[in-house]
Amino acid sequence: MTPTTQNSTDLEFVTIGTFEPRITLPLVEELNRRKIIHRVKEVSHFSSTLVALIHSATAAGEVLAETKKKHPRVRL
Repeated sequence: MTPTTQNSTDLEFVTIGTFEPRITLPLVEELNRRKIIHRVKEVSHFSSTLVALIHSATAAGEVLAETKKKHPRVRL
């Protein structure tokens, strides 16, 4: 059996996008369901940032876009 080696670029995190904190829970649930390794960083009370491993950045971006569509911003 050949040992697996990981390239240092495989473990790099990239910023995917920003979103409103109110959609954090559905976003994280979907990312976990798809087994995408990620981090959510709170930037302020009004925005958070999604960060994911570089090899799953495209999938994480799709999940973020889908979640934003399902939870449109409500303006009063």
